[in-house]
Amino acid sequence: MVLSGGFLEKQLPFTVLGIKGINALLEKAMKEVMYSGLCLPEDIKARGLESIPNYYYRDDGKMIWEAMESFVSGIVHYYYKSDESVQTDPELQAWVAEIYEKGFLKRESSGIPSSLETVSSLVRYLTMVVFRCSAGHAAVNLGQFDFFSWLPNGPPSMKSPPPSTKGGTTLQTILDSLSDVNTTVMELVAVWQLSTEPLDRRRLGNYHEAHFIEETPKKHIQEFKEKLAEISKIINEKNQSRRLSYLYLHPKHIENSVSI
Repeated sequence: MVLSGGFLEKQLPFTVLGIKGINALLEKAMKEVMYSGLCLPEDIKARGLESIPNYYYRDDGKMIWEAMESFVSGIVHYYYKSDESVQTDPELQAWVAEIYEKGFLKRESSGIPSSLETVSSLVRYLTMVVFRCSAGHAAVNLGQFDFFSWLPNGPPSMKSPPPSTKGGTTLQTILDSLSDVNTTVMELVAVWQLSTEPLDRRRLGNYHEAHFIEETPKKHIQEFKEKLAEISKIINEKNQSRRLSYLYLHPKHIENSVSI
């Protein structure tokens, strides 16, 4: 993972970690990524978050996940009639193997498959990919300005080390530790850019290229759009009674894929 020569290095030289530190952090984080953690239902269960109240990411995310899973299942079952058809598709298997090798560095402990043997495993894998590259990204990206525009939530740098004992922190010590104005403005510019809707956004379920011309796949695409419209109405209704509206997983704000 190389993050040099781009925006992070040129515009954010003040970050606590620095560009080398960010690469080291990403490398460490990759060692903890699990396949199950990339699948929303399993991730929620593993973290014991199935029943806590007011967890909007879980509630709205489950609706999106289930809609995607149904859509993916319909498309996959149309083109793959048996487990053998999955096993003998060389391009599919090469794609999965490349992600395992290049994306997850052949780390078996991650649970990421290096090949697929069944139709159901293909449905799960593709649902994970679609969700992570669209809704999953939207959930963590769209709220960056909302969260980080209040500097104490995530200062890009600190002028003093964090407190080591309880009870000794005061308003003044907090203020003295936070970033200066110029550094703060640079962070705000970065998170604003990341959170701003791009002019060429392609919303989830809207496909400008006609990759599928058969009637059955086209029917599944239409059903997916209708389900997303239904989810949009549900989220709008839920937001009427929520203390704060949660829009990061509203279908109208989710793109088909990562665009930054």
